[in-house]
Amino acid sequence: MVVIVYVFDSLRADFFDCYGCTENMSPNLDALARDSVVYENAYTTATWTKPAAASIITSQYPRALGVMHEMNVIPDYHNTLPKTLKEHGYSTYAISANIFFSPFFGFNGFDEFFVLQMDREVMEKRQKVKDIEKARLGIRKQQGIERLVKPLSEDINQKLFPILSNRVGNKFILAWSNDTHSPYFADSPNDYFAALKSRNIAKLRSLYGDMVRYNDIRFGELVGELRECRLYDDSLIVVAGDHGEPFGEHSVFGRPLITHGSLPYEEVIRVPLIVKYPQGKYAGMRCGTLVQLLDIYPTILGVCGIRRDVGLEGVSLNPAADSLARERTIFIESQRAPHHLYSAAIRKGDYKLIKIGGQSKAGRSWRAWARVILLKFVPEFQLFDLRSDPQERRNLSKKQKGRVGVLAAEYIKIQARLERKRDIMKARRLKMVK
Repeated sequence: MVVIVYVFDSLRADFFDCYGCTENMSPNLDALARDSVVYENAYTTATWTKPAAASIITSQYPRALGVMHEMNVIPDYHNTLPKTLKEHGYSTYAISANIFFSPFFGFNGFDEFFVLQMDREVMEKRQKVKDIEKARLGIRKQQGIERLVKPLSEDINQKLFPILSNRVGNKFILAWSNDTHSPYFADSPNDYFAALKSRNIAKLRSLYGDMVRYNDIRFGELVGELRECRLYDDSLIVVAGDHGEPFGEHSVFGRPLITHGSLPYEEVIRVPLIVKYPQGKYAGMRCGTLVQLLDIYPTILGVCGIRRDVGLEGVSLNPAADSLARERTIFIESQRAPHHLYSAAIRKGDYKLIKIGGQSKAGRSWRAWARVILLKFVPEFQLFDLRSDPQERRNLSKKQKGRVGVLAAEYIKIQARLERKRDIMKARRLKMVK
């Protein structure tokens, strides 16, 4: 069997036609969706890449793993998805166009890991990208990356197709595309990557849509290769976004939010999740249950007939599984650095509570100090009824203080449990070292 997890970085659910888009942006993904189960209410575990990726391969929340911040490294966790599949005879591969998903940050256990930004051929072929994030400069230097390039899904296919051509044995492939992550490639007489600016939101949204279309074309080529190799019918294919991307739907102090990693509104945390089961099982089904990226790992184990570890946080996405019938609490939290904005969200049923601030430390720069001071003027809680207000326009926190209290208590309970779990996992690792 071939198991493929294909992640579209920064992909919003509402840019796929099978999630309600009417602009024909994703014909190939929509074709896959007709052979698959579409999960309509899927959520990430964080508002940016690394912690979300950690949840995919461990079925653990970022806090339990200690990977909340940019420079955190996943601990030597024995029970990752690639390690488990390898123990059961699978050859395991990773192909990444995003440096935050790489062995440098502890994403180990793969037989082969292709980090495209460290690939000489890719570097020569793709132009240099303007480095708009200072934090990534240090990360690149530590990884030995000479220049920041923008590998494309075309480059992923060039690594992936030879793996498929060798039809010996079971394979697990995790492909991480960065096409839909800013900066966006603009096809013009002077090709360039567009930076995020609040004054050009409409243009950015258009470029983003173009990148969705481009990635969809390359994904269609992958499906074509699977069919050519006669692997498609028996394969398990999981397509997901690691998080979404805001385009000014919400603002803070009058400034539109135009990049992920900040506040957990729906455009940032609700992601596409499509699962094609072998032999077209459950094809065409749509599931409205609340699910998370944590659930990918146990779902794969179930399809592969591998017994799951009791410590996994996720549940099987199999439509026939009893776990999907239970009421689910969605939990998300993010903080890219100790002095950055902390935010969290908890959803139970139709109600969602957002928590802002409370765990940020002042940094050394005046900007960091100003951020901490400004946060004191931002409401700590925002409550939304997503059934009647899916765009999150009406903050009900003042009108429904009782519900805020219940969800806030649940948030504290979950966070405390994850911190205890983190300490237990750390103690076990230390014991193994001794």
